[in-house]
Amino acid sequence: MDWRGFSLLGKYCKPVVSLLGALFVGAYFLLAPVNLAPYLLYVGCPVSQYELPASLLSDLKPVPVAIPVCGAKQFCRGFYFRGKSRTTVLISHGQGNLIPHLGMVRAAHSAGYSCLIYDYRGFGLSDGRASTAHMLEDGVAAYDYLEKQLGLSQKEIILMGTSLGTGVSAHVARLRPCRALLLVSPYTTLRRAVCDRLPFFSIYPDFQYSTLLFYKNLLFQPYIYPYIHLHSLDSGFLSLSHG
Repeated sequence: MDWRGFSLLGKYCKPVVSLLGALFVGAYFLLAPVNLAPYLLYVGCPVSQYELPASLLSDLKPVPVAIPVCGAKQFCRGFYFRGKSRTTVLISHGQGNLIPHLGMVRAAHSAGYSCLIYDYRGFGLSDGRASTAHMLEDGVAAYDYLEKQLGLSQKEIILMGTSLGTGVSAHVARLRPCRALLLVSPYTTLRRAVCDRLPFFSIYPDFQYSTLLFYKNLLFQPYIYPYIHLHSLDSGFLSLSHG
């Protein structure tokens, strides 16, 4: 038997296998959730100016606001809508900039409440770069703006978060007292929410999600004030199993 063929095969296969292994390892870490977060999680849809729907402007009067963050070196932009009541709903929205989420403003305003909706850093017209840490800081800064700039008391602030923003509102609720907390389409863990949508990411261990977590068990935190949790049968990205 001529073993030279096997020898040549082994000679050329080894570097090929090594190359493929290196490519796999490289792709594994390159596609890790923590690296893809800026492209999949922080979809801020930056704009040069806000174009508010005419239907909204017909009966609501938005007041542009600039919320100071990072020692007033950067600002989160948004709008304040004055209602019949001083009690204000602070809205931390989900993916994209604030424009597609203005329907929540109309609903709250119709109930007589004032509203503040804002964009996180890196979203919409807001300054800076989007990250988990920035989003959490921005939520607290928005609360402090209502308290310090508008003179609202804790009993006049309702925290409302939707989808991705539920983690932000829950974070603010743990640090600042409020009248109530309303979470719409929240998630149990962000890792689970990602894996439900993109099963491929289930191959990654928890530490690859460490910087993406707002709270590990968002729905099971103890709250000492009224807490409302809403989830739709058809909420798009987040399934009802998170409810």
